[in-house]
Amino acid sequence: MNELGIDEIEFLICANKGENAKPIAKIASGGELSRIMLAVKSVISQKDEIGTLIFDEIDTGVSGATSQKVGIKLKQISKYRQVICCLLYTSPSPRDRQKSRMPSSACKKKKKKEKNKK
Repeated sequence: MNELGIDEIEFLICANKGENAKPIAKIASGGELSRIMLAVKSVISQKDEIGTLIFDEIDTGVSGATSQKVGIKLKQISKYRQVICCLLYTSPSPRDRQKSRMPSSACKKKKKKEKNKK
């Protein structure tokens, strides 16, 4: 026993379907830790007294339905607390999204065709 007490606690998680639970401290990345904290805070956000929550790289390694769920949870928590997210990725502008739909080789061919028409 010491000044912190006698108990030692270790959290185990299963990050992927079919895997065995492992210690969070050993397997979780920064983004995973942020998402775990998001899950905890989404449950207790109306009851705790923390005014601002900061999530670092909460978008790391997620896309599609998972990123949508993360966004919904962040919005729910933001009703009761200030939420700050340090994101790894930024959303591309509509112009960039349009450009990314076409491979660069196709863009070159399209430009040549347009040039030949003139």
